[in-house]
Order: sequence, then structure tokens, then C-alpha cells
Amino acid sequence: MREKEYREKGGDAENIRFSFLINFPPGFKTGKYYKIAVWKWQRLPYWLPYEDVSGYDMRSLEGEKRMEKRAIAMIHEILSLTVEKKIILERIAHFRVTMNLPKKLKDFILQHQGVFYISTRGNYGKLHTIFLREACNRGELIERCIWLEGIWLN
Repeated sequence: MREKEYREKGGDAENIRFSFLINFPPGFKTGKYYKIAVWKWQRLPYWLPYEDVSGYDMRSLEGEKRMEKRAIAMIHEILSLTVEKKIILERIAHFRVTMNLPKKLKDFILQHQGVFYISTRGNYGKLHTIFLREACNRGELIERCIWLEGIWLN
């Protein structure tokens, strides 16, 4: 699915390898320098979510950027494994230390609005739900689960 979308936009195999599909919200203004920063970040290689990173230097700027992209990849992987492509922020925060995610997880996710959508709906704005933006189009799932549709129809 991802390769097909990149090929439609004119991308090549090298751009697909390390990049995420980024869909900014309507009305999101991007400047020239922001676009350049996103372009560089998209091409930056990252350590795989299942790879042991204890032997790498995390103090360098490149190491920090790669760890940031690794954290995004881990959250992306978790969301892509769920049926509805969404999860409550507190459930991810429960595994924050194990997965080497940043302490301020909500602020971290808000920095990557093109990859994720965070909703504060319900429980008087205290319950934060994270959606995978590439799996939704105008609030609806692109690929619906057949089993769930059968459950809701009965």
C-alpha cells in the first residue's frame, strides 16, 4: 500500500525505505524551512524497533534524531497492529521505559502531526487517543476490518 502511494506521487525506492507517509491536517501551514527539515528527517535512517540500541552513542545529534525516528516507528508499529488503528495514550505510556520512549509522550506525538492524530475527546479532555493518520481518511478507516463490521451489524 505504501509503495503504491509513493509511486503515484513520483517517489523512488530510496525514499520509501526510511520514510513515513505524512498527511498534515487541513489548514496546517508549512514553511520552506519546515519542509526542508521534514524532507531531511524522512531520509534519515533509524534503528529498527526490535534492535538493541544499548551499544550506540545517544549523545550525538544524529543519535538523538535516529532515536526520535525509532520512537515514532515503534508507536507506528503498535498502531498498525491494532484493528482500529488507534490506542489510548496512557496504554503506550505504560510501556514508555521498556520501549525507550520520551518522558513527555503527548508533546512528542504532537511534534509529529503528519504521522499521528491525537484526540482529547471524552472524559472532559483528559483521555487522549492516538490515531494513525495514514490509516484514516476524513475520520473513517481506509481498510475496514470485515470481522468488526459483522459484529456491529448483528
